[in-house]
Amino acid sequence: MIQFADCYRGSRVLITGHTGFKGSWLALWLEKRGAEVSGISLDPETEPNHRDQLNLSVDDNRLDIRNFDLVSAAVREFRPQIVFHLAAQPSLRRSYRDPIDNWSTNVMGTAHVLEDCRHVESVEAIVAITTDKVYRRSFLNSDDSPYATRPWQHVLGCLVGYMQLGQRLLEGRREFADAWNFGSQPEANRTVKEVLTALQTHWPDLKWEQTATAEQLMTYVADAHPAGVPWVSE
Repeated sequence: MIQFADCYRGSRVLITGHTGFKGSWLALWLEKRGAEVSGISLDPETEPNHRDQLNLSVDDNRLDIRNFDLVSAAVREFRPQIVFHLAAQPSLRRSYRDPIDNWSTNVMGTAHVLEDCRHVESVEAIVAITTDKVYRRSFLNSDDSPYATRPWQHVLGCLVGYMQLGQRLLEGRREFADAWNFGSQPEANRTVKEVLTALQTHWPDLKWEQTATAEQLMTYVADAHPAGVPWVSE
């Protein structure tokens, strides 16, 4: 809590995706550091959800980042100094089912946020956050679900990286305006099955099952796109 000193105290911080898991944790942390926080996001998809349980007092704007005019108006009104952009469509299976919707949110939505910020003079820094999935195969991936590896980490671990990067950018350190990876070392990666098995040793009531193989997932994709798979990510 003390490592950022007073960097964020009194600063105006905009978080897109503040109702999500990482976004709500980030909003809480920045609020505790004395920042004035405003959020832009859709409603949480679950009830209960982490954001509501935190009972945050941030400025709450329920907007779709694909709506350029509404997002632009919210950014101009709040006049943030720094923007943490986390809003996204995160579901991999949903992206297979509806890739156009996925791209309109994750690509054009990001373009909207960046373009809005470009025209607001108060913005000094933007931290645009993506996912490890941009490095992974999607369609035609031969790995079965339980054997897929992930860069497991605690949510606060990556948030420390985001906030440290934001601090450097607010300090005017242009050498930090680059792409960064905040995650575990590759040798620390574990499969989904390994993590679930380890959790069961401490939580015996944990039950899990494999619902689909990679072959079944490809069948699902083919059914959704009878004219052919629209794109392949390498």
